[in-house]
Amino acid sequence: MKKLKLIKVIASSLVVASVLVLNPIGASANWKQNSNGWWNTEGSSWSIGWKEIDEKWYYFGQDGYMVHDTTIDGYKLGSDGAWIEIALNTPPQTWGDYKSGSDSFNTGWKLINGKYYYFDFDGARVHDKTVDSYYLGADGAWVTTQGKSNLQDFTMKTEKSSYELGTDNIKVYITNNTNLESVYGTRYEVDKFQSNEWYYLDFAKDADFTDIAAIQNPQSTGPDNCKLSKLQDFKNLTPGKYRIVKEIVNSTGYSHVIAEFELK
Repeated sequence: MKKLKLIKVIASSLVVASVLVLNPIGASANWKQNSNGWWNTEGSSWSIGWKEIDEKWYYFGQDGYMVHDTTIDGYKLGSDGAWIEIALNTPPQTWGDYKSGSDSFNTGWKLINGKYYYFDFDGARVHDKTVDSYYLGADGAWVTTQGKSNLQDFTMKTEKSSYELGTDNIKVYITNNTNLESVYGTRYEVDKFQSNEWYYLDFAKDADFTDIAAIQNPQSTGPDNCKLSKLQDFKNLTPGKYRIVKEIVNSTGYSHVIAEFELK
């Protein structure tokens, strides 16, 4: 999720941490194992979903077995099943891009060492700004003592509510309802709704975005084009509900606009 899950993650209390696990039972007597894998007992039942065990976080499937070597809700799980924590302890002047070990930037809201950070579409950590109405301090962490801001107001909609499967270009209209001049680039995110959750769709490795920004005047609407063919699995998209996510910037910080559509 890559992507835009701050409120959901807060509600789920996914304050996750890393672990070493050649032997999970060493951490808790509730760990059990059989030929299918590991699970964690809870009385006469077992853990399902995210579970903190001895200050370490794991994810258990609906069958109760620990999940490993994959990514759940944007969090990477190692071969030991524990969430792989990424430490961000470099001083502000040396901040660089944050990557998850893949070829693409790890962007959006991230929970790291118990704090929330935001990485923009270029992968850079944002600081001293407001993002989605949440203020980020000098270290880039969300300042929990500062109330939520309502300074930003943007909307976006697609040209049509539904498109035929195989459609490439999705035209969107972005409206700046603020009294501030705002900017948005060519980058965007595409998510698909399935299993009652939004899932980020990866772009192809050769997908490129030009470094051109559109300046949008206050109280105005501007168009933009989003190409689904840039997606890694464009040819394998299936019918369903999708959404485009764009990043908007002005003097108060960052905000996101979302436009949903269907492929039929």
